[in-house]
Amino acid sequence: MTVANIPNRWSIAACAILGVSSLAVADPGDHIRIGDATITPSLDVGLEYRTNPLRLEANSLPGVNMRIAPRVEMTLESQEVDLRIGGDYQLIKFFSERLTNLDRFNQFNVDAGVDVLKDQVIGFRFSDRVGIDSNPSGDQTGSYHTQFRNRFDGASVIRVGPTLAFTLGGFYRVDSYRVPEVFDDTGRLRAFNFRDSYGPTWSADWTFFPRTAVVYFGSYDIQRWGATCISTGNSQQPLGSSLALPDNNHLKMQAGLRGRITERMTVVVTGGYGSGRYLEESVDGCEDSNEDAYAQDVKGIDNLLVTTQIQYDFGVGQRVAIGYRKDFIDSWFTNYTAFNELYGTYTGRLGSRFGLSSGVRMRFENHFGQESRADIRLQANGDLTYYFQDYASVTTGAAWIQRATSDVVDQSLEFDDVNIHLLATFTY
Repeated sequence: MTVANIPNRWSIAACAILGVSSLAVADPGDHIRIGDATITPSLDVGLEYRTNPLRLEANSLPGVNMRIAPRVEMTLESQEVDLRIGGDYQLIKFFSERLTNLDRFNQFNVDAGVDVLKDQVIGFRFSDRVGIDSNPSGDQTGSYHTQFRNRFDGASVIRVGPTLAFTLGGFYRVDSYRVPEVFDDTGRLRAFNFRDSYGPTWSADWTFFPRTAVVYFGSYDIQRWGATCISTGNSQQPLGSSLALPDNNHLKMQAGLRGRITERMTVVVTGGYGSGRYLEESVDGCEDSNEDAYAQDVKGIDNLLVTTQIQYDFGVGQRVAIGYRKDFIDSWFTNYTAFNELYGTYTGRLGSRFGLSSGVRMRFENHFGQESRADIRLQANGDLTYYFQDYASVTTGAAWIQRATSDVVDQSLEFDDVNIHLLATFTY
């Protein structure tokens, strides 16, 4: 199909917006091409059976839901600029009336990035990621914890010769957390809050082999809560009558090796140091909080940071990867979460029509602050895909997630959930 097959006003508008003189649309599977831009629309449609969609510790209620997830990606490559934009939307509809509170119509992700003057001595990179995520609250209300997030990054790139590059930039991020303002039978807190995060980022890459580099990267995160003291409305519940969420500053630095060390093996090995300092003065007005619980690790953390991954390619489309990560992050319900994570994945094509993907993940979390506990999250998944054509496929498989916790007050934090699904994917 060429421009002659499209109404004139739309072809003129599309060409004017993208700065091209011609417009062409390919057949299904070849994507849409407008000048130097490639647009790839896709759609997932299918059914999922969940054994415990409410993520309850006991008396789980299984259910079937429909899932519709359209997505579109656009890439534009030229001599001086690379541009990418992608976005997806998810619609989840449960058929059981007892699970309709879990219907989701607002979950989405948008990711955009641009690399300007990519081959010059000084260039620039910008990216933005925005989205809404929802997770069941783990009680009989069937409600969600909802997080809106938006992170913008900008940086200048200085290329000192063909093998050495330095990046200096910064970021700004907004997180908004909303959860139902009710209490379950254990008196656990349900509240909402928002957080602004910003600070500088930096990195250096020395490509001493064509596809292998020594890397160094770091960031200094300044994180400020909209409310550092939240009233729980119940002085008898475990947290006390107030929850303290102190402002904090995080410093993280890592260095190591990243790249392809053989024709089939790719390695990432980095290690470094991270610290989190929590500002006690920011919660001075929160006298009614549980001071004994809050006193634990209120001032922060000094932690070893580790990221390792080994990927081995058996052949075209056949690869296995194993990895380990040790890190910590700020938490929306307590001070911070330190974790150790192990994972393994496999993806491959079996002949020309079948594809297989599987993975396992173990994450050991320790939460510190006014709310202190230890969690273990276990995940496993396996999917088999049949490709009718390059642009049409059907996938069936199962995924399992389990969380166990040391919190003896609220055992409802523990759950098992199995997801059995059948999805059709169409890519233009």
